[in-house]
Amino acid sequence: GPDGLLVGGAYTPWLSSSNYLTGARIETGPPISLLLTFEKASGARYFPVTTRVPIPEGRESDLEALEGKLKARCPKARVELR
Repeated sequence: GPDGLLVGGAYTPWLSSSNYLTGARIETGPPISLLLTFEKASGARYFPVTTRVPIPEGRESDLEALEGKLKARCPKARVELR
């Protein structure tokens, strides 16, 4: 969605005071997966968390649009989905 990601029943916002997207890339299959790296706050410390999202077969073409949206929403993140 425009504000975050729902995976496995857990919602993660792209940007918040305690969480922000730092990177997105593709892991080739099978299955092809989207790897999203977030920095999450725990008290005064931040730590990286990677979320793996399998891409359904036939939906690989959606990655180009997602790349543009993520770059616009999170301009400091390293987003490479091609």
